[in-house]
Amino acid sequence: MKIVVLGASGQVGSVIYSGLKDIHEVTGTSRNRSGKYLQFDPFSDDWSVLGKADVLINCVGQIAATPKSSFDRIHVLLTKQILAHRQNLGNPRIIQISALGASTDHQVEFLRTKGIADELLLQHPNVAVIRPSIICTPRTMLVKKMIMLSELARVFFGFVPIPRGFLTTQIQPIMPDDLIDLVRKLCYSHNTRIIPAVGPEPISFHEVIQILRECRHEQLKVIEVSKRFTDIVVKNFVGYLLPKIISTQQYQLLFEDNTADVETIETF
Repeated sequence: MKIVVLGASGQVGSVIYSGLKDIHEVTGTSRNRSGKYLQFDPFSDDWSVLGKADVLINCVGQIAATPKSSFDRIHVLLTKQILAHRQNLGNPRIIQISALGASTDHQVEFLRTKGIADELLLQHPNVAVIRPSIICTPRTMLVKKMIMLSELARVFFGFVPIPRGFLTTQIQPIMPDDLIDLVRKLCYSHNTRIIPAVGPEPISFHEVIQILRECRHEQLKVIEVSKRFTDIVVKNFVGYLLPKIISTQQYQLLFEDNTADVETIETF
Protein backbone atom coordinates (compact mmCIF):
# COMPACT_ATOMS: atom_id res chain seq x y z
CA MET A 1 0.00 0.00 0.00
CA LYS A 2 1.32 3.43 -0.97
CA ILE A 3 0.66 6.16 1.59
CA VAL A 4 1.36 9.91 1.46
CA VAL A 5 1.68 11.72 4.78
CA LEU A 6 1.37 15.50 4.54
CA GLY A 7 3.15 17.30 7.37
CA ALA A 8 5.31 14.29 8.24
CA SER A 9 7.89 16.39 10.08
CA GLY A 10 5.39 17.75 12.59
CA GLN A 11 4.57 16.46 16.05
CA VAL A 12 1.68 14.24 14.91
CA GLY A 13 2.94 13.59 11.40
CA SER A 14 6.31 12.24 12.54
CA VAL A 15 4.58 9.77 14.85
CA ILE A 16 2.30 8.48 12.09
CA TYR A 17 5.07 8.42 9.47
CA SER A 18 7.35 6.37 11.74
CA GLY A 19 4.54 4.00 12.64
CA LEU A 20 3.67 3.22 9.01
CA LYS A 21 6.96 3.30 7.08
CA ASP A 22 8.13 -0.19 8.12
CA ILE A 23 5.07 -1.95 6.71
CA HIS A 24 3.98 0.34 3.87
CA GLU A 25 5.52 2.42 1.10
CA VAL A 26 5.25 5.84 2.73
CA THR A 27 6.12 9.25 1.30
CA GLY A 28 6.34 11.88 4.01
CA THR A 29 6.29 15.54 3.05
CA SER A 30 7.61 18.65 4.76
CA ARG A 31 7.73 22.29 3.70
CA ASN A 32 11.32 22.41 4.99
CA ARG A 33 14.26 20.73 3.29
CA SER A 34 15.06 17.36 4.86
CA GLY A 35 16.78 14.22 3.67
CA LYS A 36 14.14 12.16 5.41
CA TYR A 37 11.09 13.78 3.85
CA LEU A 38 10.08 15.07 0.44
CA GLN A 39 10.18 18.87 0.43
CA PHE A 40 6.71 19.89 -0.71
CA ASP A 41 4.66 23.04 -0.38
CA PRO A 42 1.00 22.11 -1.04
CA PHE A 43 0.14 25.70 -1.96
CA SER A 44 2.82 26.28 -4.60
CA ASP A 45 4.34 22.97 -5.70
CA ASP A 46 3.15 20.53 -8.36
CA TRP A 47 1.15 17.78 -6.68
CA SER A 48 2.18 15.29 -9.37
CA VAL A 49 5.51 14.83 -7.52
CA LEU A 50 3.55 12.80 -4.96
CA GLY A 51 2.63 10.20 -7.58
CA LYS A 52 -0.34 7.90 -7.12
CA ALA A 53 -1.41 6.88 -3.64
CA ASP A 54 -3.82 4.48 -1.96
CA VAL A 55 -4.11 6.64 1.15
CA LEU A 56 -3.39 10.30 1.83
CA ILE A 57 -3.04 11.28 5.50
CA ASN A 58 -3.23 14.98 6.28
CA CYS A 59 -1.31 15.78 9.47
CA VAL A 60 -0.84 19.48 8.75
CA GLY A 61 -2.15 21.76 11.47
CA GLN A 62 -1.20 24.57 13.81
CA ILE A 63 -2.31 25.93 17.17
CA ALA A 64 -0.88 29.43 16.62
CA ALA A 65 -1.65 31.57 13.58
CA THR A 66 0.76 33.98 11.89
CA PRO A 67 0.17 36.76 9.33
CA LYS A 68 1.45 34.47 6.55
CA SER A 69 -0.09 31.30 7.92
CA SER A 70 -3.66 31.81 9.10
CA PHE A 71 -5.86 29.07 10.53
CA ASP A 72 -8.10 29.36 7.48
CA ARG A 73 -5.16 28.83 5.13
CA ILE A 74 -3.59 25.89 6.95
CA HIS A 75 -6.79 24.06 7.85
CA VAL A 76 -9.48 25.01 5.32
CA LEU A 77 -7.59 26.04 2.19
CA LEU A 78 -5.25 23.05 2.42
CA THR A 79 -8.25 20.71 2.67
CA LYS A 80 -9.66 22.29 -0.48
CA GLN A 81 -6.30 21.70 -2.17
CA ILE A 82 -6.39 18.03 -1.20
CA LEU A 83 -9.86 17.60 -2.66
CA ALA A 84 -8.93 19.49 -5.84
CA HIS A 85 -5.95 17.18 -6.47
CA ARG A 86 -7.46 13.96 -5.19
CA GLN A 87 -8.36 12.50 -8.57
CA ASN A 88 -4.88 13.15 -9.99
CA LEU A 89 -3.39 11.31 -7.00
CA GLY A 90 -5.35 8.19 -7.91
CA ASN A 91 -8.43 9.02 -5.82
CA PRO A 92 -6.87 7.84 -2.53
CA ARG A 93 -8.64 7.30 0.75
CA ILE A 94 -8.25 10.47 2.82
CA ILE A 95 -7.51 10.36 6.55
CA GLN A 96 -7.65 13.76 8.19
CA ILE A 97 -6.00 14.32 11.58
CA SER A 98 -8.29 16.91 13.14
CA ALA A 99 -8.79 17.79 16.81
CA LEU A 100 -11.20 16.72 19.52
CA GLY A 101 -13.84 19.41 19.89
CA ALA A 102 -13.60 20.65 16.31
CA SER A 103 -16.85 22.32 15.25
CA THR A 104 -17.91 24.75 12.55
CA ASP A 105 -19.42 27.09 15.15
CA HIS A 106 -16.75 26.87 17.84
CA GLN A 107 -15.69 30.21 19.35
CA VAL A 108 -11.99 29.24 19.23
CA GLU A 109 -10.73 29.80 15.69
CA PHE A 110 -8.37 26.83 15.80
CA LEU A 111 -11.26 24.40 16.41
CA ARG A 112 -13.69 26.30 14.18
CA THR A 113 -11.44 26.07 11.12
CA LYS A 114 -10.67 22.43 11.91
CA GLY A 115 -14.42 21.82 11.99
CA ILE A 116 -14.98 23.57 8.65
CA ALA A 117 -12.21 21.52 7.04
CA ASP A 118 -13.71 18.31 8.42
CA GLU A 119 -17.14 19.13 7.06
CA LEU A 120 -15.70 19.78 3.60
CA LEU A 121 -14.13 16.32 3.58
CA LEU A 122 -17.12 14.50 5.00
CA GLN A 123 -19.17 15.48 1.97
CA HIS A 124 -17.03 13.03 -0.04
CA PRO A 125 -16.77 9.23 0.02
CA ASN A 126 -13.92 7.18 1.48
CA VAL A 127 -12.90 9.75 4.09
CA ALA A 128 -12.01 9.30 7.77
CA VAL A 129 -11.63 12.19 10.20
CA ILE A 130 -9.69 11.37 13.36
CA ARG A 131 -10.22 13.80 16.23
CA PRO A 132 -7.55 13.07 18.84
CA SER A 133 -7.22 14.52 22.28
CA ILE A 134 -3.69 15.50 23.34
CA ILE A 135 -1.15 13.02 21.96
CA CYS A 136 1.49 12.02 24.51
CA THR A 137 4.64 12.65 22.50
CA PRO A 138 7.79 14.21 24.01
CA ARG A 139 7.23 17.34 21.94
CA THR A 140 3.53 17.79 22.62
CA MET A 141 2.42 21.29 23.53
CA LEU A 142 1.14 20.14 26.93
CA VAL A 143 4.57 18.82 27.94
CA LYS A 144 6.27 22.02 26.79
CA LYS A 145 3.82 24.19 28.72
CA MET A 146 4.13 22.11 31.88
CA ILE A 147 7.92 22.38 31.78
CA MET A 148 7.56 26.11 31.22
CA LEU A 149 5.24 26.24 34.24
CA SER A 150 7.90 24.52 36.32
CA GLU A 151 10.52 27.03 35.17
CA LEU A 152 8.15 29.88 36.03
CA ALA A 153 7.76 28.46 39.54
CA ARG A 154 11.49 28.79 40.12
CA VAL A 155 11.24 32.51 39.45
CA PHE A 156 8.37 32.80 41.96
CA PHE A 157 10.10 30.73 44.69
CA GLY A 158 8.07 27.59 44.01
CA PHE A 159 4.70 29.31 43.63
CA VAL A 160 2.70 28.88 40.42
CA PRO A 161 -0.09 31.37 39.56
CA ILE A 162 -3.00 29.51 37.97
CA PRO A 163 -6.22 31.04 36.60
CA ARG A 164 -9.25 29.94 38.60
CA GLY A 165 -11.09 27.12 36.83
CA PHE A 166 -8.01 25.72 35.11
CA LEU A 167 -7.31 22.92 37.60
CA THR A 168 -10.68 21.21 37.06
CA THR A 169 -10.43 21.11 33.25
CA GLN A 170 -10.19 17.52 32.02
CA ILE A 171 -8.23 16.09 29.12
CA GLN A 172 -8.00 12.52 27.83
CA PRO A 173 -4.52 12.02 26.32
CA ILE A 174 -3.90 9.22 23.85
CA MET A 175 -0.64 7.31 23.52
CA PRO A 176 1.14 7.47 20.12
CA ASP A 177 0.97 3.68 19.62
CA ASP A 178 -2.81 3.73 20.05
CA LEU A 179 -3.14 6.50 17.47
CA ILE A 180 -0.90 4.60 15.04
CA ASP A 181 -2.96 1.44 15.51
CA LEU A 182 -6.14 3.38 14.71
CA VAL A 183 -4.59 4.92 11.59
CA ARG A 184 -3.43 1.50 10.37
CA LYS A 185 -6.95 0.10 10.69
CA LEU A 186 -8.48 3.10 8.93
CA CYS A 187 -6.13 2.68 5.96
CA TYR A 188 -8.00 -0.54 5.10
CA SER A 189 -11.49 0.83 5.69
CA HIS A 190 -13.63 2.64 3.12
CA ASN A 191 -16.29 4.20 5.32
CA THR A 192 -16.72 7.94 5.72
CA ARG A 193 -16.84 8.71 9.40
CA ILE A 194 -15.53 10.71 12.39
CA ILE A 195 -13.56 8.87 15.08
CA PRO A 196 -12.71 10.53 18.42
CA ALA A 197 -9.27 9.28 19.52
CA VAL A 198 -8.78 9.40 23.27
CA GLY A 199 -7.05 7.51 26.06
CA PRO A 200 -8.83 5.21 28.53
CA GLU A 201 -9.50 7.78 31.27
CA PRO A 202 -9.88 11.56 31.63
CA ILE A 203 -7.34 13.40 33.77
CA SER A 204 -7.61 16.89 35.25
CA PHE A 205 -4.94 19.56 35.03
CA HIS A 206 -4.69 19.31 38.81
CA GLU A 207 -3.56 15.70 38.35
CA VAL A 208 -1.20 16.73 35.54
CA ILE A 209 0.52 19.21 37.84
CA GLN A 210 0.84 16.53 40.51
CA ILE A 211 2.57 14.28 37.95
CA LEU A 212 4.85 17.20 37.08
CA ARG A 213 5.77 17.59 40.75
CA GLU A 214 6.71 13.92 40.99
CA CYS A 215 8.62 13.74 37.71
CA ARG A 216 10.70 16.87 38.35
CA HIS A 217 10.95 16.37 42.13
CA GLU A 218 9.77 19.90 42.79
CA GLN A 219 7.41 21.38 45.34
CA LEU A 220 5.11 23.41 43.14
CA LYS A 221 2.69 25.48 45.19
CA VAL A 222 -0.40 26.41 43.19
CA ILE A 223 -2.04 29.80 43.76
CA GLU A 224 -5.38 30.39 42.03
CA VAL A 225 -5.72 33.84 40.50
CA SER A 226 -8.90 35.58 39.36
CA LYS A 227 -9.71 34.46 35.82
CA ARG A 228 -10.89 37.97 35.00
CA PHE A 229 -7.39 39.22 35.83
CA THR A 230 -5.61 36.52 33.77
CA ASP A 231 -8.01 37.14 30.87
CA ILE A 232 -6.82 40.75 30.73
CA VAL A 233 -3.14 39.86 31.13
CA VAL A 234 -3.18 37.18 28.42
CA LYS A 235 -5.30 39.17 25.96
CA ASN A 236 -3.40 42.45 26.27
CA PHE A 237 0.11 41.37 27.15
CA VAL A 238 1.22 37.73 27.14
CA GLY A 239 -0.86 36.47 24.22
CA TYR A 240 0.01 39.54 22.14
CA LEU A 241 3.68 40.16 22.99
CA LEU A 242 4.80 36.70 24.18
CA PRO A 243 2.71 34.12 22.25
CA LYS A 244 5.40 31.45 22.71
CA ILE A 245 4.52 31.39 26.39
CA ILE A 246 0.81 31.04 25.65
CA SER A 247 -1.31 32.30 22.78
CA THR A 248 -4.87 33.52 23.22
CA GLN A 249 -6.10 30.37 21.41
CA GLN A 250 -4.20 28.08 23.78
CA TYR A 251 -5.43 30.07 26.79
CA GLN A 252 -9.07 29.74 25.75
CA LEU A 253 -8.70 25.97 25.45
CA LEU A 254 -7.42 25.68 29.02
CA PHE A 255 -10.96 25.96 30.34
CA GLU A 256 -12.68 23.51 27.99
CA ASP A 257 -12.84 19.77 28.74
CA ASN A 258 -11.20 17.69 26.01
CA THR A 259 -12.79 14.26 26.51
CA ALA A 260 -14.88 11.71 24.60
CA ASP A 261 -16.42 8.25 24.85
CA VAL A 262 -13.53 5.77 24.84
CA GLU A 263 -15.76 2.98 23.52
CA THR A 264 -15.68 4.53 20.05
CA ILE A 265 -11.99 3.87 19.55
CA GLU A 266 -11.99 0.55 21.42
CA THR A 267 -14.75 -0.95 19.29
CA PHE A 268 -13.56 0.33 15.94
